[in-house]
Amino acid sequence: MSRAALCFERAAKMSDGDGAFCLYKLYRSQPELQNEAERQLERAISLYESKDDIFSALKLGKLYSDVDTSKFDFEKAKELLLQVAHSDDNNAAEMAEYPLAKLFIGQGEKCYGDALMWLEKAFDHGNIYSALAAAKILSDSQTHFYNVKAAKEWLAKAIELTEKNPCSEELVAELNYRLGRLHLSDEDYLPQQAEECLKRSVSFGNAYAMYTLARLYINDDSLKDLNSAITLLNNAKSSEPTLSPFVDYTLGTMYLFEKEVRDATLAKKYLAASANAGNEYAQMILDSQSADCVLSLISSVGMLLAENMESDRAALSECSSAAFGHGDMSVGQIREYLLKLQDKENTAQM
Repeated sequence: MSRAALCFERAAKMSDGDGAFCLYKLYRSQPELQNEAERQLERAISLYESKDDIFSALKLGKLYSDVDTSKFDFEKAKELLLQVAHSDDNNAAEMAEYPLAKLFIGQGEKCYGDALMWLEKAFDHGNIYSALAAAKILSDSQTHFYNVKAAKEWLAKAIELTEKNPCSEELVAELNYRLGRLHLSDEDYLPQQAEECLKRSVSFGNAYAMYTLARLYINDDSLKDLNSAITLLNNAKSSEPTLSPFVDYTLGTMYLFEKEVRDATLAKKYLAASANAGNEYAQMILDSQSADCVLSLISSVGMLLAENMESDRAALSECSSAAFGHGDMSVGQIREYLLKLQDKENTAQM
């Protein structure tokens, strides 16, 4: 038995529910110790229940709210945590607010109203993570709580709070990344503000901010900076390998559509790498019977297309019809079509 396990075992033998619960968490990741893990979980519950104090009720409520345990029980967790939150012990009450909010969030949209109420209470008592949770609810366009402006306000207040109260760089980076992304929403598109937030997040090493800022530098004509975009994309890929399919796709479409760096060979290289990693949108381009035609056409006559030369537009129409099912798509429209498809996928996975 490890030293940590011995310490927890010693605590558990001293009628300490915390020790038993820590042993449970230590054992549950080891398949051969699953029975012992469950035994320790039962011990923790029994020990917490034997204590008639508000903090034991808090710990028991948090235990029942843990969806990763076999004892998850929404109603029991709700009852205990509400009891603590409404108690006369201000310290314990404040500690129950964020777990309550998370419990309600786990029940889906039907409980988002309750969740937001408790998140606001938790934030008022200094819990900055509650702002991230609230912004996530309010930025979900699939619910009737969708409110980009309100989500931005939550994040902005949290960022202001971090400037007054030291906290982890990771949290500061995440807050700025989330706010930067919201500044890029269709409902309230503010690219300069997005750039400012994303650059701040990048300064703390957030790879997702690097990727998002690079996309901004590629797609927004007022901020276009392809060299910076390439650097950011490579840094994002190095920092977070799971972003590789997205980075390769972005580089591929950049070399395909951006006339300043247009290179059919590089476009194919990056799109192939992205497709090999499972990116269906990259594969859609490469699988097209007219993929080579589209790639070479855009590479060779991009300048002419920009001048609306009819013969070249007809050629592009033929290729776009074969590749995408739309014969009237311009270079810009094809580019926008592909990027929007990929953006939906990115948002879902990030």
